[in-house]
Amino acid sequence: MGRGTGRAVERPPSLPRTFAKMLAMMLVFGIVGPLFLGLYVILDLPDTGWMLGWGIAITVLDVVLAAVVAVATTRAARRRHRLGQFGLRVRAELVSVDRTGISINDDPVVWLRLRAHLPDESERRLHRRVVVPQTRLALIDGRDVVVHLDPTTDDFDVDWQATAGLARRAADGSGAAPARPRAERLAELDDLMHRDLLTREEYDAARARILAEI
Repeated sequence: MGRGTGRAVERPPSLPRTFAKMLAMMLVFGIVGPLFLGLYVILDLPDTGWMLGWGIAITVLDVVLAAVVAVATTRAARRRHRLGQFGLRVRAELVSVDRTGISINDDPVVWLRLRAHLPDESERRLHRRVVVPQTRLALIDGRDVVVHLDPTTDDFDVDWQATAGLARRAADGSGAAPARPRAERLAELDDLMHRDLLTREEYDAARARILAEI
């Protein structure tokens, strides 16, 4: 299962747009800061100087928190975007799943250890911490997942939608991966070679294995 060809390249997530959303959210939850500032200006009464100080402090804190969260969110989203757009889409076997006891927004964080099968017929051992959506927890009790893989760094991201489809086919008794045409596998090898993701020796060895099946 290799990287799809002819996919439209989507625009990566925008930091200013993410920051605007986070700032709006922070100002809603931290409305007390802007509220103090507004009351200070509107009322213009004595002994309200504390409203100005606290209003500025809380509003600045809202802005700083929004910036920190926006940078972290955008960085993670751009990583997922890069892997989804330019990574190899491959099938991987679940070797082990270890709970960390950590949750993010009620979604558990787990250590996934995988054995991925690349288009050049080689295997990669992968492992990293992954946030698993609550609605996808049942999928990591299966045998296989679909991932977008950067073969130069072994960084990967789980394609939960494709993994769900794989699980449905397995439940229907059609979960075995169909044999892919040799022409498709050779084209994937050429693509990997053109992107400098394979050495000449690896390319020649993989091509010879595929041609030997004819």
